[in-house]
Amino acid sequence: MDTHVVDAPPVRAESGKGREDEEPPPSRSDVDLQLTLPSSSFSGLNCSRSLKGSCAKRAKPVLVGPEPLGRMVRRLRLGADLTLEQLSEASGISDRALSDIERGTTRGPQHRTVLAIAAALGLSDIDRAAMLRAARDGRRRARPSSLNRLPLPRDADDFAGREAELAKITAALTGPRNHRSSLMVVTGPPGYGKTSLVVRAAALVRSAFPEQLFVQLGDLTPEPPSPDVVVARIVHALTGRESTSGEVGVLRHLLADRRLLLVLDDAAYESQVRAVLPAAGPAAVLVTSRRSLAGLDCAERVLLDRLRSEDAQQLLAAIIPPEQTAGADLAGLARLCDDVPLALRIAGNRLASRPGWTVMGLAARLAGTDRRLDALTAGDLGMAAAIRLSFARLGPGAQQLFRRLALVDGSTFGAGLAGALIGQHPWYAEDLLDELADLSLIRPAAGDRYALHELLRLYARAELAYELPATRAAIRAAADDWLLSTAARAARMLRSGIRTVAPVDPVLMATPGHLEFARAWLADEAENWGAALGRVMRRGVREAVADLAEAAPWLHLSPTTAWCPPGQPLEGARPHGANFPCPRPATHLRPLHEVPQMVDRP
Repeated sequence: MDTHVVDAPPVRAESGKGREDEEPPPSRSDVDLQLTLPSSSFSGLNCSRSLKGSCAKRAKPVLVGPEPLGRMVRRLRLGADLTLEQLSEASGISDRALSDIERGTTRGPQHRTVLAIAAALGLSDIDRAAMLRAARDGRRRARPSSLNRLPLPRDADDFAGREAELAKITAALTGPRNHRSSLMVVTGPPGYGKTSLVVRAAALVRSAFPEQLFVQLGDLTPEPPSPDVVVARIVHALTGRESTSGEVGVLRHLLADRRLLLVLDDAAYESQVRAVLPAAGPAAVLVTSRRSLAGLDCAERVLLDRLRSEDAQQLLAAIIPPEQTAGADLAGLARLCDDVPLALRIAGNRLASRPGWTVMGLAARLAGTDRRLDALTAGDLGMAAAIRLSFARLGPGAQQLFRRLALVDGSTFGAGLAGALIGQHPWYAEDLLDELADLSLIRPAAGDRYALHELLRLYARAELAYELPATRAAIRAAADDWLLSTAARAARMLRSGIRTVAPVDPVLMATPGHLEFARAWLADEAENWGAALGRVMRRGVREAVADLAEAAPWLHLSPTTAWCPPGQPLEGARPHGANFPCPRPATHLRPLHEVPQMVDRP
């Protein structure tokens, strides 16, 4: 039907329950004429007498076409001589909801809501059908724009690396049906680029998921939203209506046949995610969190690590202006940032915002470990602030252990050493290590061990400074004593070649009781007990050195030396195939003929 210009009906003001001053409502024939007058009826027509009043007395012309629901409800309510309060009482719909409909705030209410209004107005079948059609059209018009209420963040132009992670995510979301996953979880430490990764992945799979929503789950906020609130936000985004709690079924119905990707950022706990998982169909969910979210079933997982050195340098080069990177040592700057995306971005932004600065100058600022985290701050971005948000979520015991892990010399450590640092049994330390690993503050390593990355270690050291110097010294001494006494017991076991009846895992019991366990412990903890040996010798504690020298003669120790003399024949000196390097603290292990310098880690 063509759209035409006709005269507007007179505007009537609502004046409460009694409205004797109002004009009578338009007749049915007038309404029908206004809505359905064919184009041929306007041929040569200057002013139709069938429309009330003269054309000259009209205010403004209006477009005649499909009547919006709000205008229709208001017209019919006034025609029935009802106020909003009276229609609310008759229909059971709140006057607030009715007002939203009439004002166009709610353009597509639920089907049962429209039926209740139609019944209260006593509409004919024709009018009821017209009202239902107007509500349906309102829902259709609201759908395309409603998705913009939860848009994805902007994809970073300088995104670098992560090819393997992107390939895994896109394959899981868009692969063959029998290999496709509807749930992908991306976890990692603070600042490792989880959100940037999923935004890039969402852009890559947009053809498979033309509808995409981004929902903040607020793990780093004081009160993360409940699962019901998360569901309500998504239902509102998909329907344009205010949602109530307990609409998980409604959401699953909405997701059933949609090629929609839900990106849930910064999840606080598993129930937030479970509440919005599609029951079936093509929809998928992509989640980020600092937490492991180990309670989620049937999830594909990506654990983010630091960037490769080449990718870290590429990110810096994309941010820093070319005139500041010419001939610069970007690899050295990337190492000082520990190849962590947030730290790299901060360093790049600092240089880009200060044209007079050089890469060498910023690297000199970052070289000092005591002030590196403070220097990795640009505007409202800060590496220390990002770590602090995770640290604050730890319990007191886990916070204490995290602080004291700054005293670990080696690249990895076990639960036994963690227990020695807090004066607790290794089993107790295991629970705290699980808490730290769940928040991605430490990383699981091979052989039931753990690793603490450099920037996280620097934060732990800053927190450790709040403990009294005497306390720090006592912690260090207790850990060194545990390391050397355990090393001596393991060495004696290897020399004797005696196997115990039941193997005892030194990771848990801190007492090597089996040849394989003893050999593995000595090798895995070599950096740590080697550094402890150097400190003990400098303090002149001859008893500990003598004990280890007697237990492990192949180390060629004496109370006055802490290294392996070069050129000594070692064949046959090591029992049962033991192959241990001379202990060298805080470095990669080297052959025995090299002379290690036992330098205490600051």
